[in-house]
Amino acid sequence: MFSVLPLCAQNNSAWRDTLQTKQKLLRELVLEQNYEDAQVESGELRAFIKRNFVFMPSATLGLISSIYLRNKDRSSALSMLAEAEQDVQRDKNYDTKAALLAAIVKEHDRWGNEERAAICRQMLQTTQDTLAARQLSQKTRHYEQTIDSLRTALNTATATKENTITLDRYKALALVGIGAFVLLALVVAQLNNNNRWRRKLENRELEFELSHVNPNDLPPPNDPQSTFSSEPNTSTEVIKTGNSSLSAYDMSRRDYFSLYEKEPQVALVIEPNRQIALYVRSLLSSNFEVITADTAAEALKVAHESMPDLIVCDAHLNGQEGIDIVRQIKLSERTNHIPVVLLSKHYGNDGRLDALRAGADAWFTRPMQSDEFNITVKHLIDSQKTKHDDFQRLLQLYFTDDRPPIPNRFIADIITYIEADIANIDLMPDEIARKMQMSNPLFVRKLRALTGKEPGQLIRELRLEKSKFLLEKRAGTPQAISAMVGFPNPGNFSMAFKDYFGENTLLLMG
Repeated sequence: MFSVLPLCAQNNSAWRDTLQTKQKLLRELVLEQNYEDAQVESGELRAFIKRNFVFMPSATLGLISSIYLRNKDRSSALSMLAEAEQDVQRDKNYDTKAALLAAIVKEHDRWGNEERAAICRQMLQTTQDTLAARQLSQKTRHYEQTIDSLRTALNTATATKENTITLDRYKALALVGIGAFVLLALVVAQLNNNNRWRRKLENRELEFELSHVNPNDLPPPNDPQSTFSSEPNTSTEVIKTGNSSLSAYDMSRRDYFSLYEKEPQVALVIEPNRQIALYVRSLLSSNFEVITADTAAEALKVAHESMPDLIVCDAHLNGQEGIDIVRQIKLSERTNHIPVVLLSKHYGNDGRLDALRAGADAWFTRPMQSDEFNITVKHLIDSQKTKHDDFQRLLQLYFTDDRPPIPNRFIADIITYIEADIANIDLMPDEIARKMQMSNPLFVRKLRALTGKEPGQLIRELRLEKSKFLLEKRAGTPQAISAMVGFPNPGNFSMAFKDYFGENTLLLMG
């Protein structure tokens, strides 16, 4: 499906036949693998669409992008995607607008243009929400018209049947009352839905505006306001790491990327006692999306499939089964990074022994105090952020002679995969996820928990860190080094380098 401007070129059957003929020719050239002629025909098809003042069809966008990808013509592909984005801005038909935006996001992802893909994805979500709101409004109007028609019919019937028996009049009054009740219920539901969709659209519009913010223009972030006000109790056993800090520039970049991380943190509570589970849920619900499990099999399945940000487990689920669950979680390569809080019925050294046997990060004797529990959870989450800072320093030293050891095997394997294929411009995060034998969502979730970075962001920063190392070693010209690290366009490489390091590539060569 494609949309047109007010010239109504789509109504011209000759024009439509010409477009279909050109599309068919383009597909035949692709099937014959004649990509040189397909490149020429693609340019002519784009020019034909422009001449007739038509928006780019979403199916044609993907076909032409595939041809450019096969011919490695990135500049033409980005030019076409930019034209398609302009079409989106002018298109007033939200159905075709959503279809074209979905195709643009897919092609930006294919070309590794993550920044534009994120912006277009926000536009697509806003468009889809608007469509849903309009459909809901249309349904509500339809119901209101139906009720009005029924009420008019009832009034007409009542006026023409004045001599009907009293029982029929009671029925008519009952029907009118039912109709009025249904109408009132629909009006209330519509008001609630309108408020919900309005808030959702406002949030989407705010996210879209924030997506255009330049991270270099963001001010240094202030100290985050903690939701836990008291100081930690020294009697609680918590495993901590050293404190560290990033530069104001790095912190602003990190806050900028966090704008897109809208997924709530998830906590898994493994507790068969319903009252205790509800109490723990009440302590965590203000900062986590809480899920519960009351059996060992269910707990391990949920931990492996959802990979939560925090686990709270009773040590005595069934005898010693709770400790065994925590031990299995800590021994699993997939879940060993998740902080675990153990709930024990023992005090002092016996409770400490339960925690050591399980490999838990913190422990409490039931029943626990809410303030102390909240402070401990905050420290566990903050220790994850400290690991993110440590990883950022490791990344900056990775290609130098002072490279520190990588303590985590999962991160070491990922960096090894990226480094081995760093010159490949088509390197995608889902390829690394397949090598790690993980689904893409779980791979992204674990990498974000351990490093604070998205897969695409990690690939880009590794490319730039290696390029800096090569430039300092004078391993080639900036143009040659850009190709060595997977940047096909030296201009884009220079801009990315300056944005990341705050200096020009030529300054390192001087």
